This record gives sequence, structure tokens and C-alpha cells, in this order.
Amino acid sequence: MANQLQTKQSGPFTVQSLNTYLSSGIDQLAKSLLKNKDPERFIRMIITATYKTPKLLTCSGPSFVLSMMNASAMGLEFNGRDAYLVPYGDECQLIPGYQGYIQLAYRSPGVVGVSAKAVHANDEFDYSYGTDEHLIHIPNDAEDPGELTHAWAMVRFKGGGSKFVVLNKREVLKRKAASKSSGGADSPWKKWPEPMWAKSAVRELAKWMPQSAELIHALDVENLADLGLRQIAPGTPENQIFDVTPEQAGSSKSERLAQQTGATGEQPIKLSGGEMPMLPDLSGFETSLASAATAAAAQKMFDSQIVGHPDLTTEDVTVARLMLRDAKARIKGANNAA
Repeated sequence: MANQLQTKQSGPFTVQSLNTYLSSGIDQLAKSLLKNKDPERFIRMIITATYKTPKLLTCSGPSFVLSMMNASAMGLEFNGRDAYLVPYGDECQLIPGYQGYIQLAYRSPGVVGVSAKAVHANDEFDYSYGTDEHLIHIPNDAEDPGELTHAWAMVRFKGGGSKFVVLNKREVLKRKAASKSSGGADSPWKKWPEPMWAKSAVRELAKWMPQSAELIHALDVENLADLGLRQIAPGTPENQIFDVTPEQAGSSKSERLAQQTGATGEQPIKLSGGEMPMLPDLSGFETSLASAATAAAAQKMFDSQIVGHPDLTTEDVTVARLMLRDAKARIKGANNAA
């Protein structure tokens, strides 16, 4: 069918066949992307990316389309700075870059400035939390600045005030280990380590600043990629996010997440050599949501139990947000039935 993508198309592609596949659905793509995004430009960026990372040609056609949709929803381009295209198995994954996160942070209400840097051993670096908070970083311009030791990110708020976070090497490497795609030869962790360290700090900082819809979507997309789960398109129903099978239909969301990531009971989820104690923390929140009678009550539970929780990872917050969306859908369905 003319201008209709073949949704079952899978790799491997050649550059020419991938261009043909994507161009065959140009009208369909134009409807899926935001009005200010040109599908032809996105296709050109994908083709350019395959020259830089040939393994992308082994990815499925629909995963390229999903990456385009997500980039459009975030208002980012996968140009190697704002975002990257990374092959993971037979899926093309969109990974926001740290400059992309900073762009999205600027769109958040109340934010007037965001900055982030990776720190080397030979840099002048000092910071302190508490009553006399300060952050000083003077990079060393020597040819060999030393190994990476820290990463920091700072946000300045409209009306005054600021907030910064600092991650040490152990904390950054823990986040790297939790990313399913970090070990691949084409992983941005291997190609661009300094920006990835800085981005880790920005993602941590995001918990403490007002967030735009685009920033929330970017965090969710990357968090699901870190968990090894399929990335989502804007507005994707919950059962498609978690690939629910008939056997799983009666289970809770935390139980389905455990089944897909290999965790059982109260054991922490093991991810590429790292651990995140996710399920015990979120089981109480899921129980609370089950008692919510209104969408406003469910939102209040999320705001009080999840937002700003110091022990929850950004991945936990993503899963909690999906739980919230599921609860609101349940409440809406019950109200419509009544």
C-alpha cells in the first residue's frame, strides 16, 4: 500500500533499503510526528546515524519509527549531541544526551539555568552540602587531566535560588551498570564517557526541579531502556508498555515487572551487575493506589509518596508514574461504567 509502513519489517537493512522502507510511509510518519518536525529530516538523520553506527542496520523498522516519534515528542534531534540512536539487540533505542536533557530542563517552568560537567582527577574541585553549600570546579586544561572522578549538575530557579547534586565515581558506575545497553560496543558510555557522566548528574538533579512534559517523557523513555524494557511512544497504553500476556493479566504491575526483569518476591531487581531495590519500595504505593476512588486522590498519593523521595531511583519513579496512569485509567473506566 502506498505511503503505508510495513509494520512487520525487520532488519538487516542496507542503507538504501532502510531509506526506502522509511520513505514508503512518509505520509504516515508526518501524521505521527509533531507538526513542526519534518519526517524527511528525521529520515536523513537516521541514515547519517547508520554510517556512524553500522549495527543500526540490524534493527527492526518499527523501532526506528518509534525513535522518531519519541524524538518528536521530546522536541529533540538524534544528532549525537541532543540524543543518540543506539542498537540494543534488534531494537533501535533513542537515548537523550546530556545537552538534550539541559534543553528540556530549560523548558520547565521556573528554571532559568542548568549546567553540568564531568570532573577529572587533576581538576580543582570542591563541594559541600548543608548550611554552607558551595560548588567549585576549575577544569584542568592539561593534555592528561586524569581519570574521571565525579559529575555535577546545577539548576538555577526563577526568582532566585539554586540546587546542585554531585555524584562520585561509585555512584556514576552504579548507574552505568544498571543500563542494559552500557556494555555494547556502540554504547554512548564507551563512545562519549564525559557527557554520559554529566548526564547521570542531570538525571539525578531532575528529581529536584520542576519538570516539563517533554522532560518527563525523556526520563521515562531512558529509564525503560535502562531496565531492558521496550521504549514507549507518547500515549502508549499500559498493557503495551509491559507486554502483558494472558497469563499475566491478573497480576499486579510490580509482579509483571518482576517477571520481565527476572526478579521474584522481595528480591532486588538485578540489572547488568547492579541492583536496584525497586519492588519492595513500590509495592506499598501500588497498594495505596488500589484504594484511590478519584484521579485526584491517586495523584495526591503519587505526589506525597513518590515525588522527591530520596531513596527512589529515577527508574522507580518511572514505574510509579506508569502505575499512576494505570490507576487513573481504572478510575475513569469505573466512573464511565457507573
